Amino acid sequence: MQVPKYTSKFLYWALPPNLKEPVLGDLTEEYVERRLTNPISARIWFQNQAVRSAFQFLWKTKRGFIMFVFSILAFVGFTLFAMILSGGIDMFIDAPSFLIVVPPALIFGLAATSMADVKRGISILTMSDDMDYSILEYKRAGHFFNVTGNSAMLLGAVMTLIGWIAIGSELPAEDFSAVFGPAFAVSILTMVLGLAIKIICHVAQEKIRYLAEFY
Repeated sequence: MQVPKYTSKFLYWALPPNLKEPVLGDLTEEYVERRLTNPISARIWFQNQAVRSAFQFLWKTKRGFIMFVFSILAFVGFTLFAMILSGGIDMFIDAPSFLIVVPPALIFGLAATSMADVKRGISILTMSDDMDYSILEYKRAGHFFNVTGNSAMLLGAVMTLIGWIAIGSELPAEDFSAVFGPAFAVSILTMVLGLAIKIICHVAQEKIRYLAEFY
């Protein structure tokens, strides 16, 4: 008679460390008793109680994580708004630009650190109040975001320069006025994407650095 898996995990994540076991224990006991008479009603009751309890503590225990996510969403939202005002989102979507910036940047980040550092960094950002890491582990987790962000920015710059070289070498003089604008716009998308990733990684790195100093 296990409790609903994801709901209980969400509650465990949101609760303060000293209340995790007592609250989950009480809810589990009540859930087991209710399930003997009506399993569906017991499941609904547990989910409602767990979500309500989680939201009571969410701002207190996960304020840093909420603000981090909010800052990223605000950045993405304002960026999309600027794209729409510029003429539409379609002109900023280019699969090759994504493929030559994002995967290599992640690979460089992993090459400079390790998968354990990546998992630790994500864990620090999402469960900062439950951490018991050393200063070195915090630094190594932040180093992944530093390398990934810098790599994305540099890759974007290099690929943009390559695009400009291709434009200058291959563009016929008679077609310059008609072709240069669209070609230039596509070539610079890699730089824009690299800078956007750098901003997000920079915020993540500074968040980890702050938590390392705080804890």
